[in-house]
Amino acid sequence: MTAPQLPGGRAASGRAVFVNLAWLLSGRGVAAVLSLVYLGIVTRMLGPAGFGTFALILGVAQTIAAFVSFQVWQVVVRYGMGHLREGRHAALARLLKACFALDYGAAAFGCLIAAIGMPFAADAFGWAPELHWQALGVACGILLSARSALLGLFRLHDRFAQATAIDLVVPVVRLVGTGVAALVAPTLTVFLYVWVASELLASVTYWVKARPLLHGLGWRDAPLRSGLLREENPGFWRMALVTNASQTFALASRQGAVLLVGLVAGTLAAGRFRVAHQLGQALAKVGQMLSRALFPELVRAHATIEPHAFRRLVLRTAGASALAGVVIVLLLLVIGRPALALIAGPGFAAAYPLLVILGAAAVVDLVAVAFEPALYAVGRENVALTIQASVAVTMVCLMLLLLHLYGTIGGAVAMLCGSLLNVCVMGLAVSRTLRRH
Repeated sequence: MTAPQLPGGRAASGRAVFVNLAWLLSGRGVAAVLSLVYLGIVTRMLGPAGFGTFALILGVAQTIAAFVSFQVWQVVVRYGMGHLREGRHAALARLLKACFALDYGAAAFGCLIAAIGMPFAADAFGWAPELHWQALGVACGILLSARSALLGLFRLHDRFAQATAIDLVVPVVRLVGTGVAALVAPTLTVFLYVWVASELLASVTYWVKARPLLHGLGWRDAPLRSGLLREENPGFWRMALVTNASQTFALASRQGAVLLVGLVAGTLAAGRFRVAHQLGQALAKVGQMLSRALFPELVRAHATIEPHAFRRLVLRTAGASALAGVVIVLLLLVIGRPALALIAGPGFAAAYPLLVILGAAAVVDLVAVAFEPALYAVGRENVALTIQASVAVTMVCLMLLLLHLYGTIGGAVAMLCGSLLNVCVMGLAVSRTLRRH
């Protein structure tokens, strides 16, 4: 069977970014609406304290996942673009095998960390003994649902519409699951397992839909040899490790914010912080989708030696992100308070100041959305990593200080300061990069 080809062998374009983004945001729009419903169900059924425990258990699982997982979709796109364009199907198959091994090897290592560390987390947060085992099951389920390499495969082939449809499995399963649970058994355990089931079903669906692409590459006949992998993908291990560290600093510091709030201010505060953070992160996910749509086009522009196209893509995306950020801030100020009351209920009214601050942090992150993929596309991963590490360490230290001084408001301000520092330093790095290209 003929292997799938890079769509049209086309040049990079801003139009392609926004076509891909349109597909991503159409799915995100539906997912955002559904998430408001199922989040409202869970907060109302569990109450602030119960939701706080729910948030802390998910926070522990997601923080472990952030520490061990690799952003291998970027590795697949970075190296796979050339293999696909030049018809090196066996090389692409080996690349994918290596990335799958990283995905699931990291998941297995994360499960080991969870097994060792969960008793300490249970003691720190005062969980009942049975919650320790449930939290371990949640962590392992989330880790084993890894699908970053599969995301890379779909983005490599411009299958944004198909990937968007598959991603909707998560919110649909959560909506149906929380709805049924609310009627039958609205308990913390049931809601946790609904979350895990949604992630696992999405991962299985990705595998099913990826089979034709993998079969077309003849990947079963391409042996995975370390030496050959390094020869075909110069700098593979370096980039893989950098993306892991980048993921750790960028996500663990943010996912861990809820855990820090829980440790310092208690479970109730953690629940309110999680609601505000999750609503704010709904805005940040717009930026994540834009990053995923932009990165393949930046790689394509850089690979085909189109410096003007590269600069234009970065600058246009940054400008559009800034404009979108202004609109989001205005919406947040106008409808934030009634939206919070409608979604989460009166018990979370105190979270409105947190929502404003964390929403502002998400908007700042949105402005910087083009910066990291631009550095990755030109091979300056170390610069991006150094910036993210510095920002993450600064933010965590500031958060510990401000949480003790001002409570959850201080924690939210620390996250906003971290976002502002990141956009400033990343912006300077990208500005220097653009002057050289």
